[in-house]
Parts: sequence; structure tokens; C-alpha cells
Amino acid sequence: MSTSQATGIPRETVRRKLKKLVQDDFIVEKTRGRYVIKPGYMQKPEITEVGVGTIRQTMRFINECVEPGLIKWGDKPELPKS
Repeated sequence: MSTSQATGIPRETVRRKLKKLVQDDFIVEKTRGRYVIKPGYMQKPEITEVGVGTIRQTMRFINECVEPGLIKWGDKPELPKS
């Protein structure tokens, strides 16, 4: 399945966006139509910093949901009481 089919984004839009990501040195085309994140890109300090910040925000959100019982944290699902 193509990216266009999977996302519902028009094929030409996907092509333009991929071309821009290649120009911006974010991804590389391995084979025709097959792209990967450029090796080493995710290890750049500015990218790592964004990732760490995102993880912190996600954990803060999860904790805020656990405290009032909006979500449960545990290994076993709670069975409904009959």
C-alpha cells in the first residue's frame, strides 16, 4: 500500500512532501519509492532534546490521568463487577 493510499493524501502532495524531506536532509531514498530517516539524524542534539521534552510531556500527561483515575496503570485488566 502506498503512503497516499494509507493516509488519503493525494499522491502529488505526498511526492512533494517527500521531496522536501529529502532536500531538508531528514530522509533518504533507499530504493525507488522506499524512504528511511537519514542515519544519524535522530542522534543530533537538537532532535534528541525535542524527543526528551516530548517524553517528559507525555509522562506528565499520563500521571495527571492516573491520579484522578481516568486511566489505570497495571499489568492485569480489571474485571467488571457483577
